[in-house]
Amino acid sequence: CLFLALGQFCACGRQQPYQQYMRAYRQLSAADSLMLQKNSSLTISQDLAATVSQTNDTIQETYRLAYENGQYLAISNIVISPTGEEPIVVNVYFRDGYQYVENLTQPQYSYRNKYEGDFPFRATLDGILQFPAHVIAAQKEEMTPEGVLLTFELDSEKYYAHCYPQTYREYGYGVFSFYRESPVYTVLIDELGRIKQITGHFCTVNADGAAYSEERNYSISVMQYDGVSLEFPLLQDADYPEFGSGR
Repeated sequence: CLFLALGQFCACGRQQPYQQYMRAYRQLSAADSLMLQKNSSLTISQDLAATVSQTNDTIQETYRLAYENGQYLAISNIVISPTGEEPIVVNVYFRDGYQYVENLTQPQYSYRNKYEGDFPFRATLDGILQFPAHVIAAQKEEMTPEGVLLTFELDSEKYYAHCYPQTYREYGYGVFSFYRESPVYTVLIDELGRIKQITGHFCTVNADGAAYSEERNYSISVMQYDGVSLEFPLLQDADYPEFGSGR
């Protein structure tokens, strides 16, 4: 009985960081409004004729999300900086079942398109992951001056199967792509048990031997819970032709 109790205690201890994260995630999801800042980089490398071609694009985003009158509303401000090119500045508005994309750099490419359900919520929280406990290869918890830092190393094959279930069922892991190293995901929890910051590191490699890899690093900071106000500009449909309809 003693050994059984010790085993159960150890198992509970291993799950504790994950349980903390899921409680914090539910608290985040239940907020009436949120403000988030995201910074990400995407490095694409390819070996062509014994030379390495590499691009390193960066994206800076600010999201404001609110749940009002039975629907999600959101505003995002995005700056995309492709390698060797001028930044692209875009504002995106989610309201009344439409996404309005205002391209400030190239206004002729502004448009609108329909969305369904909670798409603004999913777009705002993109990068803040939900994953089952069985995909975790290792996890730890440490105290920092900013709060409790949870670190999750994910099992590459199990996480791939979670993200791409149909592909995994039909072809298994590594036929199309694989993770160069185990994905790492960190979560900083504040003194109220809320998510304060998240980081992710994922690098996939093309499995066809073309030496093609995509490495994504990102951080997400939750700047405000509740009390976030959204002010929409006058969105004239004439200024935002529906996607695919032309001007």
